[in-house]
Amino acid sequence: MKKLLQYLITLAMAWLFYTPVFSADLLEVYNNAVRSDPVSIAANLNVLTSQEVQQQAEAKLYPQASLNGALSENELRVSGYDTQRYSGKSAKLNITQVLFDLQAWRDNIKYKHLIDKTSNDYIQAQSDLIVKVVELYFNVLEAEDALSLSRKNTQTITKNVEQLKALYERQLVPITGLYEAEARLDLALSTEIEAEAALSVAYERLYEVIGTRVKKLSPLKEQLKFLPPDDSIEQWVELALKNNPTLAANKSNIEAAKQDVAVKNAGWAPRLSLGFTQSHQDTGYDNAPRPVTDTSTIALSFTQPLYLGGGISAQKRESVYRLEIARQVEIETRRKVEQQLREHYLNLKSDVLKIKATRRRIESEQKRAESMRAGFKYGTATVNNVLDADTDFLKAQLEHQKAKYNYIKNQVRLKSAAGTITESDILELNSWVN
Repeated sequence: MKKLLQYLITLAMAWLFYTPVFSADLLEVYNNAVRSDPVSIAANLNVLTSQEVQQQAEAKLYPQASLNGALSENELRVSGYDTQRYSGKSAKLNITQVLFDLQAWRDNIKYKHLIDKTSNDYIQAQSDLIVKVVELYFNVLEAEDALSLSRKNTQTITKNVEQLKALYERQLVPITGLYEAEARLDLALSTEIEAEAALSVAYERLYEVIGTRVKKLSPLKEQLKFLPPDDSIEQWVELALKNNPTLAANKSNIEAAKQDVAVKNAGWAPRLSLGFTQSHQDTGYDNAPRPVTDTSTIALSFTQPLYLGGGISAQKRESVYRLEIARQVEIETRRKVEQQLREHYLNLKSDVLKIKATRRRIESEQKRAESMRAGFKYGTATVNNVLDADTDFLKAQLEHQKAKYNYIKNQVRLKSAAGTITESDILELNSWVN
């Protein structure tokens, strides 16, 4: 009974800490990332926060009403008179409406621009998430390919070692050839272990973003067309300057900074408001008893700042500096976006050529490996020739797969920099995997 109880407790603990593991395609991985990525979730919350801040600023332009009331028990002692004990009550209703407050009006406009900024920040966070998911997904596939080819390499060298041992026993090959093959086998085993570690790391980085463990990802299809970008690089740059969310966010930030300068300049402007007060009370100064009075008041209030210790002038200078900082950030971002876009564009064109070149190299290295094995059989090639040819053949396959993955990554990076990437790109890329 005690052992059964321990078993049930262990089973319950395992269930509590169990993390689901499943096979997934690109779309499933992306949907999990959308639900759990803290960066994009925080960016969305920033949008909601900025909307509420703007509502607070706008609220200053609307009517303000407050109701105050008090109930008191009082005791009045006057020398030579009896002590008086009495209850007191008072109520006051205040309603005010701003008629002219230039600073509050401009402040409201500033926060509307900040809503635009956070909205574009959120769009950029969504774009970054798409790029991140695609990169991590195909990093895993690349690591799986590297491990698969490492294992094939190990198996090939193992067969070669076994053959060499048999030939050595028959004194058909020197001991140095066998030693060379065994050294290559040790190196291949080491490379395989490194590939296994790299694959584990790639899966962990994917888990960090999607919050769910997967045991297998859908691989890339074989028959795909890898086309160069259809527009010129200048057209892509023009598209980026128009649509990039970070650039749009920086422009909104500049407009908000301009309005902040206007807000601080309005610190000297007069303020005019209309107020209505209705009061009811039966106590006066120091809660002294008096007849019940009801008072209604309508007042026009005027305020003109004259001197505040130099604070308004300092605030104006601060806002001007912050505006210039925002402009410099926009310049830096524009240059960076243009540089990244050109880099991704050129890399994408280069990837197309690499895919073609590595495909031809695979064919060449395969023929070379077959030739070397035949040459070794007839004594025209050495053990090193055979091992080198097999290794180069596997490397060519790995480079070909890597070129295809790089093409996909650079494609989404280019669209992200141009500000044109959407979830439809995920759907399209998902059709590229099995």
